[in-house]
Amino acid sequence: MVSIDGLQDEVTSGGESGMFANLCLQTNLCKRYRGAMESSSGHAPTPEQLRGLAHPTRLKMLGLLRSDGPQTATMLAGQLGLNTGATSYHLRQLASHGYVTEAPELGTGRERWWRAAHRSTRLEDNTSPAAGAFLQSVVIRHTQTLQQGAEEFDELPDAWKRASTHSDWLMRLSSKQARELVIQISDLLTDAMHAAEEEPENGAASGDGIEQVMFQFHVFPRPGRIPYRTDADDPTRSAGDAVRGD
Repeated sequence: MVSIDGLQDEVTSGGESGMFANLCLQTNLCKRYRGAMESSSGHAPTPEQLRGLAHPTRLKMLGLLRSDGPQTATMLAGQLGLNTGATSYHLRQLASHGYVTEAPELGTGRERWWRAAHRSTRLEDNTSPAAGAFLQSVVIRHTQTLQQGAEEFDELPDAWKRASTHSDWLMRLSSKQARELVIQISDLLTDAMHAAEEEPENGAASGDGIEQVMFQFHVFPRPGRIPYRTDADDPTRSAGDAVRGD
């Protein structure tokens, strides 16, 4: 299990709320800014709003605002490797779809500050047509974050090397069993996250430094083995392959 982008995006199960994507270190927010965001568990976007977020750069930008608090276009541009014009454009798109709002109390008249409008984004129906493009962007951001983490691994202290893992498990389950397991693991991670937010200095007493820790969580049927996919859908597979499950 290698579970959201600084994205920033984490796909998990929301119990009765269905599948959702908790974008970008989303709930690990600086306490200073939590009061300015909605206290609900997350924002459930409309299909049009979801399409507005289906962009890896916007996902990362939203993740930075959720994890690090309000920032200007110039500050975000430096972290994203973009010019301020491009960053301002993406911020306006996020604002038009309800994901970010201005923070006028932080501005100086020449700078516009932006904050995330919600702590997380919930994808309640991942079977909708708009969900596919969004989930593709989520996977891109997760992959980028995972790659960056792997590149920095050798520079980590030994304690954090031992605490890190890149693992996967393959098992035979029904869709119902898989969903139940997703809910159990999601609940466990959510409980741990809430406990860490309530007592953020727990690790300090033991001499263990506190860091933002990324858990990425992906669950899906093994790729390349969809039995109802036809030869026209996938020219690399034959009808015999589909029957045998090879």
